[in-house]
Amino acid sequence: MPLFAVTVFFSAFLLFAVQPMMAKFLLPSFGGTAAVWATCLVMFQTLLLAGYAYAHLLRAKLSPPAQRWIHLGVLSVSLFFLPPSPPAGLTANLAGAPTWTLLRCLFSSVAVPFFALSATAPLLMEWFRQAAPGRAPDRLYAFSNAGSLLALLGYPVVLEPSFSRTMQARLWSAGLGLFVALCAAVAWRSARGALKVEERGEQKSNNKNAKPLPASAVAPAWLWIGLPACGSAMLLALTNQLSQDVAPMPLLWVAPMSVYLLTFILCFEGPRSYRRGLFMPLCFFALLLLAWLLAVGYLQALWVQVGGYLLVLFAACMVCHGELYRLRPPPERLTAFYLCISLGGALGGVFVALVAPALFKTLLETPIVALAVAGLVTYLLWREEGGGYRTDRTDLTDRTDRTDRKRRRAAAAARSRSPKPARLAFVATLVITVSLGYVLYDLRSGSIHFSRSFYGAYRVKGGPTMLLDKVVYTLTPGPARILLSGQTYHGLQFREGAAARMPTTYYCEEGGLGLALRELPVATNRNIGVIGLGAGTIAAYGKPGDRFRFYELDPEVLHLAQTYFTFLTNCPVKVEVALGDGRLSLEREPAQGFDLLVLDAFAGDSIPIHLLTDEAMRIYMRHLKPEGVMAFHISNNHLDLEPVVRGLADKYGLSAVLAPARFQEPRQGKLASVWMLVSSNRTFLDRPAIAGLARAYLGQPLLWTDDYSSILPILH
Repeated sequence: MPLFAVTVFFSAFLLFAVQPMMAKFLLPSFGGTAAVWATCLVMFQTLLLAGYAYAHLLRAKLSPPAQRWIHLGVLSVSLFFLPPSPPAGLTANLAGAPTWTLLRCLFSSVAVPFFALSATAPLLMEWFRQAAPGRAPDRLYAFSNAGSLLALLGYPVVLEPSFSRTMQARLWSAGLGLFVALCAAVAWRSARGALKVEERGEQKSNNKNAKPLPASAVAPAWLWIGLPACGSAMLLALTNQLSQDVAPMPLLWVAPMSVYLLTFILCFEGPRSYRRGLFMPLCFFALLLLAWLLAVGYLQALWVQVGGYLLVLFAACMVCHGELYRLRPPPERLTAFYLCISLGGALGGVFVALVAPALFKTLLETPIVALAVAGLVTYLLWREEGGGYRTDRTDLTDRTDRTDRKRRRAAAAARSRSPKPARLAFVATLVITVSLGYVLYDLRSGSIHFSRSFYGAYRVKGGPTMLLDKVVYTLTPGPARILLSGQTYHGLQFREGAAARMPTTYYCEEGGLGLALRELPVATNRNIGVIGLGAGTIAAYGKPGDRFRFYELDPEVLHLAQTYFTFLTNCPVKVEVALGDGRLSLEREPAQGFDLLVLDAFAGDSIPIHLLTDEAMRIYMRHLKPEGVMAFHISNNHLDLEPVVRGLADKYGLSAVLAPARFQEPRQGKLASVWMLVSSNRTFLDRPAIAGLARAYLGQPLLWTDDYSSILPILH
């Protein structure tokens, strides 16, 4: 058992370590968006499904010796595809949804090693069953999930801060080589047989003595698929919801995945952890809590939001995975069982990451998945009360029929004296349905438009009052429209008179950007570049003769800015918009000669790290005039980006000043913001308004590169 457990643990560790590693490799080429992570998860779930299908086919069609030799051959072949890395010279067209380009890139980079690894866990469980007849291999699945959890937590805390991407890939490759050696040892051990008996004779003897399972004891295979599908879909849906309502922050994505894996560990460690009487009521309570979080969660404290969503995920996944464990088959059918689990996980991921964005304009998948969980639990209770299959395997292994009959009579008597659980579950499901329906109805109040793309879900709201920084204000200049992505503001515009031409929110004249434009040595015919369009608010600073060139990743944002706002159309300047990732677009363009380059892609809490690396700064310097100025918008609830910007400034011999958040007047649509102004122009730096912001920086500047970056040192 120890050798099998170590090998299964190590395989899962490698599987989950390579996923964030590959996402980190691909972020600079695919725009640094959170959607890259979701798409990577779908590809890895699909490869996991392929690996489990291959393992099931080997077990069903080939003898044990053939299984071992073939799989060791597949593992050996996978070593020729190391180290894992994207194709050289990779560039993606980001003017649309690069989902399929990203999937093809992942497939060519890591598909073969990942496929070989993913097939190993079910095969090792089968080999363990052959080597140690009579011993259930279920606990190996818990070891597998423990390895996954350790990799998931260890990557951002240990591996990412300690090693460059290249070194991570080399270490992972060495780990895969060690794993192949472990698999060879396991294959040799299982071939010998722990009980020193002939393998085929052992199996035949067991099969002859085995009592066939009653038909009522076999769970429908669709439940083996449906339960993990609900768990996987709930994981991704709530991760998206956390990104929208709290912060699209990579470290925050680790928490839901950790909870998800923890429920697998608890449920598959044994029957002691999952108790129906506790977790089913908790699940229904949690789904009602979800309706409350969707309605007013964004108004609550951070710990309430994060804790609430994680509680919902924990309760729902404990029920899904606990019921899945109760429905597990006998050991000889485990490969089919794990194949169904993998299929369900892949289907849940595909629904949330690929299907839902194409079908829904909002995050509608969250209430849909919640209702699916409630409905599935109600169905399970109804089937049992109706005399369907048994879900407790202790009933299938009772020593005598008399004991079995006594247990059934006692259970029936207990049920007759208490309310039917299925009826209570049905009522709870109705209440949850009504609650979620009201939430969706309320969401539309005050909203003019909903839309969604590969890069995010957007909403345009309008009216004389506006929720700004969790407080509802009556706007004194009159009605306005605001562009939102989750709880991040991408621009506000008043609808009437001169106020419609006024820069607002983080870009108001009293903020750091207004300061940079006022003190810019070039007063006329300014050439200004902006990474990040939003509603186009920065164009309000335009004067006749100026040129503004925006770089916007998402075509949907450009559509919204042109349709619902007039900053771009009503300004007296030449406005150009280049669609695509700002860094990649600048890399392909000839030098633009900007007087001011504004980097406004960091307003959300999920920062595109590839825009703040040494390689990115080299591109910016090529497009900036020698006396030009760069303005970095670094307002962030969770990250202190000042050390990173100072590290870039120091590398290129520039001076950096911090313009702190000193002004806010929400009733005027003006919000506090933090900016850093970077330049080598002494005329600009010596102006009193700029020089007054200069101060000695006592912290440690950080220099990020494409090969090495970590957000742990800059967490607030």
